[in-house]
Amino acid sequence: MATGIQLKSRVAANQTFHVTSHGIGNLAPFNRTIDKREFLSRFMWYLSPDPWSNASRRPYEKLFEEVAVLAYCVLDNHFHLVIHQFAADGMRRLMTRVLTSYGMYFNAAQSPRRRGPIFDGRYSADPMRDPDHIKEMIGYTVLNDPIKQHGNQFCSSAVHLGDVGSSWLANDLTLGVFDGVDGFRSYMNRTGPRRIASKLERWGIDPELHPYRPI
Repeated sequence: MATGIQLKSRVAANQTFHVTSHGIGNLAPFNRTIDKREFLSRFMWYLSPDPWSNASRRPYEKLFEEVAVLAYCVLDNHFHLVIHQFAADGMRRLMTRVLTSYGMYFNAAQSPRRRGPIFDGRYSADPMRDPDHIKEMIGYTVLNDPIKQHGNQFCSSAVHLGDVGSSWLANDLTLGVFDGVDGFRSYMNRTGPRRIASKLERWGIDPELHPYRPI
């Protein structure tokens, strides 16, 4: 069951959170590549300054002045986000729209059509204490796949490193936490080996089979 600040909570402006949610039961809501793309596209609709419209040609509400995503990783059965909200209700407004829309997409894509919730309760949003905590949780998020590591195309490392662009990820805020891309790279290469080894050990996998790959 999800813990932390829940979906309906109103929390303070100018706070940063680690946000996550898992598929209900054994459901893998992001099992296919197209599903992961569809999930991330919903953040683009609301956070990119570019105009996007739904199937009825109604433009999506823009929320980038209220909330920003600093980092993400989408795996088959769950996701991790680092979110900063500028307005007190920004995170709730964004996540309500993204999760509701994605749930409708996912259920409609099943054969036969599925009904009901796809996530295990409401999302968890745990506030971060200070800049060091934000660094730690960004590192945790982008390296949440200990096998593919920075090579996972559905984690945000490539955006932070400048290898790919993003119209909706607040990469300037992310890199500001690390004093630039070199600081991000240095931090990840310093903390990554311990982080990857620890997760592999929890999974019962020999860390020597998948050592950290520096960036």
